[in-house]
Amino acid sequence: MADIYRNQDQLIKGYLDWLEKQPGPVTGLEPEASHFRHLLGVYHEAVCDPPEGVIGVGAITYAEQKLVEAQQ
Repeated sequence: MADIYRNQDQLIKGYLDWLEKQPGPVTGLEPEASHFRHLLGVYHEAVCDPPEGVIGVGAITYAEQKLVEAQQ
């Protein structure tokens, strides 16, 4: 998983691309699935609970920043 996902759309597309490449059913216990869940959680938590005074587009930008940080 070398790609850096910079927003929610890229993250979801990356997950769907990964799913398509799986040879069989996905259990959800795969390390990659866990990684995608973690990153989606980071994004969701950041967008839902940004710093005080950060609203709207600023909250999305903040969440995108946290998403990138979580991958470094």
